[in-house]
Amino acid sequence: MNMKLKIDGNTIHIYGVIKTIQDAEEIKKAISKFKPNDNVVIKIYDSFAVLSSVIGELLKAIDNGINISMEVKEDVLYELFDNLNLIDILNVKRI
Repeated sequence: MNMKLKIDGNTIHIYGVIKTIQDAEEIKKAISKFKPNDNVVIKIYDSFAVLSSVIGELLKAIDNGINISMEVKEDVLYELFDNLNLIDILNVKRI
């Protein structure tokens, strides 16, 4: 299933598996629409992994003052964020 991204207010919904450079670019473009002090929720419904460049973009957004919180459905993805010690930094919760 190809990745699909939908922005609804301050929520970014990501469907499908995040696996290509184009997917990462689409996520980067979506995050870039937000400004410091914005509260952004990123919901990942189907993907069990994310590219390192996506993690880099999320961390850069946080450094730039954007408040990120994530909701993930797949246990494998939650465990990946946990193993990388990113649960607290990215405010990751399970859907």
